[in-house]
Amino acid sequence: MPDENQPLDPAPPVPNPAPADPAPSLAPADPPPAATPNPAPPGPTPVADLPAAPVAPTSPGGTVDPIAAPPTPAQGVQMPPPTAPQTSYAGFWIRFLAALIDGIILYGAIFLGGSLVGGLTFGKVNINNPLGAVVLLLLVLAALAYAPFMLAKFGATLGKMIVHLRVVDGAGNKPTVGQALLRELIGKWVSGLVFDLGYLWVAFDEKKQGWHDKIAGTFVVKIK
Repeated sequence: MPDENQPLDPAPPVPNPAPADPAPSLAPADPPPAATPNPAPPGPTPVADLPAAPVAPTSPGGTVDPIAAPPTPAQGVQMPPPTAPQTSYAGFWIRFLAALIDGIILYGAIFLGGSLVGGLTFGKVNINNPLGAVVLLLLVLAALAYAPFMLAKFGATLGKMIVHLRVVDGAGNKPTVGQALLRELIGKWVSGLVFDLGYLWVAFDEKKQGWHDKIAGTFVVKIK
């Protein structure tokens, strides 16, 4: 029989259960931080990496030619250089027409004004009316000043304006007062001195200049 004083065998220990796996999280995992590259130390840009600047051609005198200069990158396609407008010189017949119109205007004004004040009677000077003769003389002087004044002020007489002509100097500007007086009073007298050969010279001259134009340094050109 078993000994009553002997202790009973203890119960075997119960092993601890393994911990359960945690439930998976539904939130997306944070991406790992991107590696930051070390910045390059500052320094000058290598010359080989710089774009080559366009070199503008120079004229024989050493200055830059703005027409022949290459386009910048912002311009893109190179445009052709602008061309200077061609000068159209007025020939003999159109100038003759302008002079004819001016003659009609001037002689008409003198005849009408002289007749109204009694200075002219049937186209002749009336010496019996001194006041009329004085007025007629003033009209003649005004006719002589007509062309120089119109050229210096507007570059053309009324006849030239009607047929779209203009008198210019070598730079394309209106004649000065001195040029206008030299052309109209002295130059035209020289042109008509030898059978009007100075006027006929317009038909044969390369730039359609009469003798009076050559004396004053002027040209007669067509305008639009």
